[in-house]
Amino acid sequence: MSIHREKIRAAVEATVIRSATSYSWFGRRSDELPRSVQRSFTPETARSYLHYALQSRLYTDFYCAGAAQPWSREQSSQVPAGRTPFVEALSAANSGNGYASPGWTVAGADKRTIAVRKGGVRLVVGPAELESGDPGSAPQPGATLSLRFPKEFIHLSPGFYMAVGDRELASGSEGGIVRWYWNLGATGAIRFVREVTADLNRLLLPFKLKVLSDPARFVRCDAVVLYVRINDSQAVADALQRVYPKLASSLKPSTPALTKAVAAGVGVAEDPGDGTSFGLHRCGVLAEGLIRAREDGRHDAASRLEAVEACFAAAGLGLDRPYLNPGSADCYRLRIPSASRSLHDATPPVAGGDRASFLEVAAAIGRRLSLEAIWHQERCTWVGAEPISGSLNPAAARTVHRSLGPELYAGTSGLALFLAELHAATGDSDARRAALGAIAQTFAKIEEVPPSVRSGLYAGWGGIALAGARVGTLLEAPEWIAQALGLARRLTPDSPQPREFDLLSGTAGGIVALLVLWRQFGEAALLETASRLGDELLAAAQPAPTGRCWRSVGHPDNPGLTGFSHGASGIGYALFELFAETDDARYRKLAEAAFDYERQFYDADARNWPDLRGRLHQKPRSGSAPFQTAWCHGAPGIALSRMRAYARTGDAQYKDEALVALDTTAGALRAALATQNENFSLCHGMAGNADVLLHGQSLLAMERSGAVELVHRVAGLGMHLYARPGSAWPCGIPEETPGLMLGLAGIGYFYLRLSGKDVVCVLEPAGAQRRRSSDAATGRGRCSPDLRSPDTGAAAPRSR
Repeated sequence: MSIHREKIRAAVEATVIRSATSYSWFGRRSDELPRSVQRSFTPETARSYLHYALQSRLYTDFYCAGAAQPWSREQSSQVPAGRTPFVEALSAANSGNGYASPGWTVAGADKRTIAVRKGGVRLVVGPAELESGDPGSAPQPGATLSLRFPKEFIHLSPGFYMAVGDRELASGSEGGIVRWYWNLGATGAIRFVREVTADLNRLLLPFKLKVLSDPARFVRCDAVVLYVRINDSQAVADALQRVYPKLASSLKPSTPALTKAVAAGVGVAEDPGDGTSFGLHRCGVLAEGLIRAREDGRHDAASRLEAVEACFAAAGLGLDRPYLNPGSADCYRLRIPSASRSLHDATPPVAGGDRASFLEVAAAIGRRLSLEAIWHQERCTWVGAEPISGSLNPAAARTVHRSLGPELYAGTSGLALFLAELHAATGDSDARRAALGAIAQTFAKIEEVPPSVRSGLYAGWGGIALAGARVGTLLEAPEWIAQALGLARRLTPDSPQPREFDLLSGTAGGIVALLVLWRQFGEAALLETASRLGDELLAAAQPAPTGRCWRSVGHPDNPGLTGFSHGASGIGYALFELFAETDDARYRKLAEAAFDYERQFYDADARNWPDLRGRLHQKPRSGSAPFQTAWCHGAPGIALSRMRAYARTGDAQYKDEALVALDTTAGALRAALATQNENFSLCHGMAGNADVLLHGQSLLAMERSGAVELVHRVAGLGMHLYARPGSAWPCGIPEETPGLMLGLAGIGYFYLRLSGKDVVCVLEPAGAQRRRSSDAATGRGRCSPDLRSPDTGAAAPRSR
């Protein structure tokens, strides 16, 4: 369920329509009209009154508040008027000069005033307000002229100060208008006016800027609203990205309900274009849906939500992206500059919690997942959102909803693993029951895994076998250990169909799974099968100008990729593990060749490795490529591979690369803390990067890096913003989803690892099958005995 749908659901549940003219909000009834007034109403009038009253309540205590909240304290309708000291300060900050507006037609004139009209608007102005013409003579009726408008309006919108740009923002601008909402305090609003009027006027971009005129009223999420043309969105976003770090400390984290949160305290929504505000328009649609539900006899929350969704759909709107007008594309982003000290310092640190509070967050997520499980006899599953394939950025992709598959990445085996670990940590019987139901569903559906990815650690049978064995061990259910080992024995390279080679979906993932199971159970056939898969990687490796690589079967146009999940790091990681168990130098040589291939793409300025998906070549310096900083692509996952390579070989080069990658990961976390605009997934979110940092903290000089403190700040941010009733966790796709690597199970897993319990590391399972996060949380843990760095610097990767 998307965060918007979840918020609308909460508003629906908070509302009960009591009569033809009254309702209750969070159990409190609205004021009843006098009987005499009610008797005078026609049914149509009564309905209009109820719609208006409900729309107003939703606007005040839902939209303006950022989410449904109980009745707010009533504020006096008296607003300080005129040029108060605060309004004077706003005016002084406004660097504009006003704008010329052409196309006004003279309707009449005398010696002192001129009546003009344009597009249905009629004004009476003085000669000094004419931009063109002879101010000493009255213009003739029918003449066309330009008017000069001032840089601000004090009384145009009651309760607000309005600044305007040096270029006119016409109400009927081609392409429409978009609103940027900034949840600032009064002092921050003054600075915002100064920065934005200067920047946008310098860029010759038309705008309007509305600011609350009373400092006492800066309690709503839309205290400052910037109106610009949709066609100028990218240029405006570029300007706002430069402004954001200067104002980060003045921003409150919430945004108006139903707007798109593009950064902490910054929301975006398209203007409805019918003269109403965005908030009133959407709250009006919501109110209409609630009234129709009552008229249709729908009383339960689910059916009332369906009625609301039908009203949104009739208006061409959707509950998942209510900030968009009908037919609009979501092009709104605010890319905050990457980690810098000024950006980091601009936002006060978020305190972390203690182990008990971390465990409670994990337990709360587990309780929710157990409650939301869909059961059939002894098996259970969940409905989840999944990104539609083809997008390089799942966090911005379109999604579909379906019953979960069996895989570890987003399926039932991942939930079974989390819930089993949670039961082991807390004794929660519901978590145990759901874990067993989920693993039973998993093994009932294993044939649904496509043959091309069955070897994979996260998409295939390899991860399912690991999860089954772990669940069986934790829950003392040996039948699932037997099932897991039986499935692992089927990870042979004998399939006639082409298979992927990477860690997530392919042969490398199968090697890691088999080796972990071999170390735990000692079955010789598992090591033999892992070696056969290693030989498959040897045969499939393609020579490159530097090193060796593997191309994807499903995406043959891509070059050999970098990174842990789909690229050279993950494959090299698996080969180093195989070398460690077999002492076969062929595997080490090929692992080194994989890292050599990846090393040529390292960018010293970005201190990162590019994401090569979608590129048709593999030249290291042949053009710009995007950089990700995540477990799946970029420095964090590459850090994991280099740490294991150093542990296996003692080669200082791998240690140096790991230190650089971990430093880049820490920088990304600091930037994410400053913007509060990142998701919490394990795959490409804050939780995953924080877990990588914990996993690698023994390589860092702790007195300088503050890795544990940084991880605790990430955990504290999540607890502060999302671990509260009515809040939704930001997942690795645009909606909440239950799975391990993109969703709630993974977020719960992160907090469980911080709680001081023995929990398997799912991001790098070969390195520490039962890594003590309690040691990591206190700076005592190690990935291997010789990894602590004696020096304080991190050298850049070097060529062999």
